[in-house]
Amino acid sequence: MWTCATCGDSHDGMATVFGSRAPYSWEQATDGERAVGELNADVCALTLGEATHFFVRGHLEIPITDRGGETFIWSVWCSQSRESMTLAAQHWEDPDRVALRPTFGWLDTALPYDPTTLGLPTHVHTSPPGMVPRIVVDPSADHPLVRDQQNGLTWHGVAELNRRLLKGE
Repeated sequence: MWTCATCGDSHDGMATVFGSRAPYSWEQATDGERAVGELNADVCALTLGEATHFFVRGHLEIPITDRGGETFIWSVWCSQSRESMTLAAQHWEDPDRVALRPTFGWLDTALPYDPTTLGLPTHVHTSPPGMVPRIVVDPSADHPLVRDQQNGLTWHGVAELNRRLLKGE
């Protein structure tokens, strides 16, 4: 039994979605920086020094290899250029936005991997309205997260993540 951080309800079984409510950069920002920034469930804007940084939340899907098409999801934040965020805003409600080319970003969520996942190169693939983007870590990055996304996790691996993350290990 575990309690969902989003809905607050208790659930049986294993969690197959974990993530962060905000980009790592937001969490590290000062109270003053956050006061003039903007954060909602989907996007974030944060001015640090002279530059404004933009972030979008999406799902990084990992196949569960022994569960017949099920996926494990990391809900993550990726940086986006001003141009990419402007394009996303212009097409926010457009059903044809799925035809937009993926945009480049840097992963801005610290996942429980060694080495850190912060700063991994990503590609943000737009989904239909009402759905978060699909995040793909650039396959050229030599990182265990890339291997997990390409090769998948076993159900036992998902259980281990549940044990570590839900028990605070």
